[in-house]
Amino acid sequence: MTPTLQRGSAAAQVWLGAVLEDGPWRSKTVIAALLAVLIGMGLWVKDALDDKQRSLSGTSANASSAEYRSGRVGLRRPVPGYVRVGVSYIGGFLLGWTFRRFVKIAAFATILVVGVLGLAKFAGCDNSELRVQVAREATTVTETVKRERDHLKHLLPSATAAGIGVFWGFRRRSRRPPKS
Repeated sequence: MTPTLQRGSAAAQVWLGAVLEDGPWRSKTVIAALLAVLIGMGLWVKDALDDKQRSLSGTSANASSAEYRSGRVGLRRPVPGYVRVGVSYIGGFLLGWTFRRFVKIAAFATILVVGVLGLAKFAGCDNSELRVQVAREATTVTETVKRERDHLKHLLPSATAAGIGVFWGFRRRSRRPPKS
């Protein structure tokens, strides 16, 4: 392995370790919501299997019994509300946590671009085309992020739980001790 590849691999391992060490899955609220979702889904599937057993032992010959006899499990019953709320909270928390990291990276990139443009102007370079291109790209990125945010919000069934999750996910700060 070349030295450059070794350094890159070591840097990737450090970054991955830092992300895994301080991820949203370490939050007590996310763990509690995940447990509620898993328990709720387990109970929901158990009820569906019990319905299948009851319909197989029953004597009625309606359409749903014929469907159960065909080997399908009846999962037509709606998922419990607390499962939807838990999934929405976890999804919102992940969105908030990711958005916080994105904001940090975007702020650093903005400072870097402004610094480069300021340095180019100080050096006497004509950067008017670059300014126009940066403004155009920033507008495109902003529109794309808004569109994706709206799309993801519509996938979450409970807006209140998702909003609370986004709030707490965005507030979550790194728990790593500072390097000495």
